[in-house]
Amino acid sequence: MALNTETIKHTNGDTQDIIDVVLECYLANRTQVAELAQSLRGATDAITATNVYEFVKNSIRYKEDPPGVQWVKTPNRLLADGVGDCKSFSILQMSLLYCLGVDAMFRFAAYHNNPN
Repeated sequence: MALNTETIKHTNGDTQDIIDVVLECYLANRTQVAELAQSLRGATDAITATNVYEFVKNSIRYKEDPPGVQWVKTPNRLLADGVGDCKSFSILQMSLLYCLGVDAMFRFAAYHNNPN
């Protein structure tokens, strides 16, 4: 059973709302995966980052949130569920890198369906 498994739900948030919730979730929960992170350490930061990426890619199934709903999962919740979207993937990856002492940062992007 995963500890600290709360899931944060943000309905109809704009880009800044989502950024704020992602950063809040990350900062409050980034040490949840400290023990797991140690198993992903490589000889260099680049190898470690690759190990983290491959672990998340192979362990978690990507599934987009339903329209109008933004789920942001803690690292342990995402691991327990085994499914999530890019926000939760990013929080897990950044948390693992943080626990390994790898200097990394989020990159946020907004996509709109408006062709104009």
